[in-house]
Amino acid sequence: MEERKMQSVLQAEREELFNPPEKRKGYRNASHLLAERGLLVGEKRRTVPRSEMVQRSKRIYEQLPEVRKRREEEKRKEEYNSYRLRAQLYKRKITNRVLGRKVPWN
Repeated sequence: MEERKMQSVLQAEREELFNPPEKRKGYRNASHLLAERGLLVGEKRRTVPRSEMVQRSKRIYEQLPEVRKRREEEKRKEEYNSYRLRAQLYKRKITNRVLGRKVPWN
């Protein structure tokens, strides 16, 4: 068992010394890993347009929890405000009816 371990260590050292890194069996560089994951398709580096970067940043920003929470609060405030306006309108209509003014409901 010890001899097999020694042989494997020696074999690994031999491969490092005599084989170039690109041709080693287990060697994987960053571009190989990216291509394997589908991030690089036939091209090594491409320039990303400014509009694409802006869209990406905006999408990431919109997904932040604090931004989502703020949007929900703003939506809730707008909803409450609309309810308040409807209540005022209803109150005005009721007041006009009670006072006997000739104002249509619509």
